[in-house]
Amino acid sequence: MLKNRKSIKDVIYHLRSILNRHRDLKTVLAPLEGETNYQQSLDFYTRSIAKLTAELDKLPIGYKYTGTFYIKKPYTVPTEYEKIVGEAFMREDLVSWTIFNEERACDIYKREIFKEPNYNSKIEREEAELVFSNATAKVINF
Repeated sequence: MLKNRKSIKDVIYHLRSILNRHRDLKTVLAPLEGETNYQQSLDFYTRSIAKLTAELDKLPIGYKYTGTFYIKKPYTVPTEYEKIVGEAFMREDLVSWTIFNEERACDIYKREIFKEPNYNSKIEREEAELVFSNATAKVINF
């Protein structure tokens, strides 16, 4: 079965276009094979879309890390780290963390965040909590 949101969304999009095309061709297809066969194929596409949509809802939309972490300051020698207390969110299909911090006026985008102020303590996706589309957190408003 499909394991990521993008591939499931692509299949749903294609099935919907097939379903719309199938409905457009009703005047041709229904007399050829009969109304029951036409309706069965219509029901097949509708059921498939419903199952894929349910599968899509089970997958996370991203990952959220909350607490204290560090980001590397750019262009500093020796390397310096900035302490952040807040949230970091990474969408399921991206590789950058979006940092939400009340002290800053704008959001920060970083490829790496760290548990400690050293390069060996990088935080991975697996260490963050999963965020699903039915959650009501502010990180979903993208």
